[in-house]
Order: sequence, then C-alpha cells, then structure tokens
Amino acid sequence: MSTAQEQIERVMEKSDIPADDATAEEPASSDPHPDRTHEMTRAGFSRMRTGWAGDDARMIAELEALSDKIIRSRFAAAFAIMEQVRYRVRVPAADRQTGQVLTYEDGTPQWEKDEWGLPVEDWAGLRDSDRLNLIGMIHTHMFELELIKSGLWAEAMYAKGEWEEIFSRGYTALPDHVVSGKPTIEDRTHYAQRNAAQERYFALFKSSLSRKADGVVRTLAGLQRFMENTWPK
Repeated sequence: MSTAQEQIERVMEKSDIPADDATAEEPASSDPHPDRTHEMTRAGFSRMRTGWAGDDARMIAELEALSDKIIRSRFAAAFAIMEQVRYRVRVPAADRQTGQVLTYEDGTPQWEKDEWGLPVEDWAGLRDSDRLNLIGMIHTHMFELELIKSGLWAEAMYAKGEWEEIFSRGYTALPDHVVSGKPTIEDRTHYAQRNAAQERYFALFKSSLSRKADGVVRTLAGLQRFMENTWPK
C-alpha cells in the first residue's frame, strides 16, 4: 500500500469517529504552569453555545422538515397503520361547547390527555377482530417497508462512498497554487475536506434518512410483537 493511501485511510478513520465514541482517542492531559492556574478556576459556561448559530438553525430546521416529509412519503403505509391504531385505542379531544373534534394544523385529531399530559389509551378495549386486522396489516406491509429501509441504507452507503472518493482525490491532488512549498498532511487534509464538503453533508443527510427509516420499521415491528404478546387469554 502506498504511503499516500495509508495517510488517506488514517485521516478518514479519524474523521469517522463520533464525538461520543468510547474508542475515540483519549484527551490530552494538561499540566499548566502554576502561574496560569488562576485563569482556569472557572469553566467558561457563559460562553458555551447551546443552539445552532446564525442561518444554521434555519437550515437545520429545513433539512429536518424535508427529511420528515420524505420519510412520511416513503413509509406512508406505516404511518397509516399507526393512525389506525391510535383511532382504536385513543379518544379524540372535542370542543366542550360545540362537541367538534379538535385537530392539529395538518388535520390529524388531537387526543384526550391524562393528568401527566399523555394521550389516554385503552388497549384493553381493543377488539379481537381489530387486533387481528392490525397485526395482519403490519405483517403484509413489512416486506415492502423492509425493502424501502434497505434502499435508503444503500443510498447512504453510496453517498458515503462518493464523499470518501472525492476526499481521496482532493488529498492526493492538492493544486500547486493552494500552498507554497511541499504540502503537509494538514494542508492536504484541509483542502480535501473543503473540496468534499458538499458530498460530506449530503452523505450525512442520507445517513439521517436511513436512521429514521430504521426507526419506523423497528417501531412498527415492536408494535406487532406487543399486540401479539398481549392477546387476551
């Protein structure tokens, strides 16, 4: 394996380590000079950022709304089944004066809530015929839903591969006019990251879709097991 390829793989491995990964490198220890310890007696929490800065908040909100829209479209059957389950175990909230059912902006009904603010559910009142129909619907649609989930996972892998390829090209083909003299590993890494930024964020977006798809399928499968295991004796 060439030296350049080894360097690329080391850089890519470091860039793939999540912030909370237990296998990540241990933080460097510090032993500050005694004269400087008075500057470190307090943590700078007053300067800590707890939200997205500037236009980032708007962009993240738009991306989340777009990803939710895509998931709802691709997994329409799963959301339809969940709505049927809610209609059978929950009580719609109604206006106390007119009796009209209250709805949210998207037209879905609001539900009666208990003292803890959670929707009131009566699973014991679920009829056997309804339970059997819901279990059957989940079972027959799971084949299609698993294929959709696998397809989104594959798209995420393709996007990750594209990002890694663009990064690798930028790392090994640093233009002469970008830096003066012989480029260092840091120079190559910095240029490769900038050159592949668009592909990286696209890969992250596709990864987010794949994770949400996995959550939809796992939740529906868990609901099926719950209804099977709590079947009245």
